[in-house]
Amino acid sequence: MRALHILLGAGAGVTVLALVPAMGTGVGGALLAATAGVFAAGIVLGRARADALALGALASLAVVAGASVSIVLGGALGVTLLHGARARRARSAVGAVLVSVLAMAGGALAALLIQRYAGFGIERELSALVVAAALTALPFAIPTDDEVAFGIRQTLDGTKGVRRTRLLRALAVRRRPLHRTRELDAAWAGMPAILSRASDEVARARLRALVRAERAAHALESAELAIGSDAAPFDAERQLAAELEAIRDLAEPPSS
Repeated sequence: MRALHILLGAGAGVTVLALVPAMGTGVGGALLAATAGVFAAGIVLGRARADALALGALASLAVVAGASVSIVLGGALGVTLLHGARARRARSAVGAVLVSVLAMAGGALAALLIQRYAGFGIERELSALVVAAALTALPFAIPTDDEVAFGIRQTLDGTKGVRRTRLLRALAVRRRPLHRTRELDAAWAGMPAILSRASDEVARARLRALVRAERAAHALESAELAIGSDAAPFDAERQLAAELEAIRDLAEPPSS
């Protein structure tokens, strides 16, 4: 899934660099370019979020405006803005800087490559586009948080004491590499709000239930990879289903 995301993101980046400058000027061209940037930014982030879409529109306009001065400048600004939302979701300040630096360097080189081989025949142009796409995908080398982890990080601001410790634990658990089921992801979806606003008792119970579900999901993943007992995957799957059911029970208000 990650490989597909990177492939699509690379295609989105090179599309903006190669096609947006040819969309013309004027209001119509600007609107078309901004629309292309919005779609490209959503693909790069992997989801539609307001900050990504706004930066995507700016990215296309930057490619057009920057190209009037320098094709390298336009490419650098465009790809940096396309990855702007990912830079916000980097796991550290250093990670955010690296995402931006790689985007800037990759965008500049990709734009230069596209310009250099334009008009040299279809084979060379396609080869240049493939290499340019790989260059625009360089920022994907830096890991970033998904929306749940990013939401937990945002709630950390100004939080102290036990609640902050609980948020940090949830963030560490969420960042673990794990193939999560749709149901487990749904259970995670409301956690940033619950951990920041719910009572200590409710937040503690939900986090413990989620940690148990994560362990069950990890056991299921390990069991599916193991060679041996056919009952192991079934038992692990049943355990995960039970933990998810417990989370749903916690989410339901008590009956009167």
